[in-house]
Amino acid sequence: MAEEKKEKEEIKSWIPWTVAVVICLIVWAGGAWFMRWYAVTYRATFDNNTAGTFGDSFGAVNALISALAFGGVIVSFWLQRKEYELQRQDLKLQYAELQGQRDEFAQQNKTMKLQRFENTFFNMMQLQQQIVNDLHLRIIAPNGRRDEQGRQETIDKELRGREVIRYIYENAHSRIGNEGLKIYPNIAYRELLDHYFRHLYTILRFVDETDVFVPIGDEEQDDNFEWKQKYHYTTIVRATLSRYEMLILYYNGLSEFGREKLKPLIEKYALLDNIDKRGLACSGEYKNLLGLNPNLRDNKPILAPYDVTWTDFEYYLTEDIDDVEKYNIHAFGYGEKEVRNAQKAIQNFRSMLEGIKKLKRKQ
Repeated sequence: MAEEKKEKEEIKSWIPWTVAVVICLIVWAGGAWFMRWYAVTYRATFDNNTAGTFGDSFGAVNALISALAFGGVIVSFWLQRKEYELQRQDLKLQYAELQGQRDEFAQQNKTMKLQRFENTFFNMMQLQQQIVNDLHLRIIAPNGRRDEQGRQETIDKELRGREVIRYIYENAHSRIGNEGLKIYPNIAYRELLDHYFRHLYTILRFVDETDVFVPIGDEEQDDNFEWKQKYHYTTIVRATLSRYEMLILYYNGLSEFGREKLKPLIEKYALLDNIDKRGLACSGEYKNLLGLNPNLRDNKPILAPYDVTWTDFEYYLTEDIDDVEKYNIHAFGYGEKEVRNAQKAIQNFRSMLEGIKKLKRKQ
C-alpha cells in the first residue's frame, strides 16, 4: 500500500517538469519560426544598426523565456518541498514502526518476566501446601473415664495437616473468649504454626514487591492496574486457605506476631474476604466492654435487637486506616457490597453500645 502511494507521488512529481519542458520547446520553436517568417516577409537587412534593431524586437520573447525560467525555479522549489514532505512521511512511518517494535519488545520482555514470576509464585504456593501437609501433632490426654483397675484412661490420637490447624484454633477460640486476645502468644501448640505464617507472609510480600506488573500502552490509563494484577494473585493465595486457616490468620494478624508486617498486607489485599465471621471468638476484651454476663447466651434478650455477630468481627473493625489495633474494613473486601456490609456492621456495633449504656442507666 505504501509502495503504491509512493509510486503515485513520483508520477505526480514528473508532471510539472514535463509541462515546463513542453512549453519551453514550443516557445523556442515558435520564436525560431517567427524570426524566419519575419525576415522573409519584410526582407530585413542586417546592416549597421538594423540587426540590433531587429534583435531588440524579440525582447518580449526573451522576457517570456526568463519568466519561464523563473517559473522553473518555482517548480523546482515546489518539487523539493514535496520531496521533503515525502521524506518526513517516511520518517514518521519508520518512527511508528520502531515504536511498534519497541512496544513489542517491551511486551515480550514483560511476558518473560511474568513467566518467571508465576513460576516462582506457584512454587512458593506448592511449598506452602507442603508445610500444611507436614503439620503433625500427637495428643495424649485423659478422657475422663477409668478402667477396671481404676486407672485414668487417656486419648491417644495423631493429627495431621489442616486437622492440626483446626485443633489449635479451637483451643485459641476458647482461651481468647475467656482471657482475651492477650493470651494468643501462649496458646497451646501455637509455635507449630510459626513456619506456616512466616512463609505465608513471604508469599504476600513477594507479590506485593514485584515490579513485573508495570503498565504498558493502554494499561497506563488505569491508575490501579498494578494493584489489580497483584490482587489477582493474592486471591489465589486466599482461595487455598481453609476455614480454620482464615480464622487463626485473623488473630495472628492482630497479635504482636503479625500486627506490624502481616496485618497491612491482609488489609491491602482483602485476605479475610469471605471469612466465617461467626466462627470468631468473642474476646474477653469485648465482653468487658459490654459489661454483661460472660456467657453470651444469657445476654441474648439484651443483644437480640441488634444485628451483630456477637463476635470479634465488629469489635476489631474500623474505618480508621491509622488504627493498628483493629482491622480496616478493606481487610474483608473492596467490593461495594463488602464495604457497605462492613460499614453497616460498625454502625450496628455502635448502636448496640449506646443501647447497652441506656439500659445500664435505667438499671
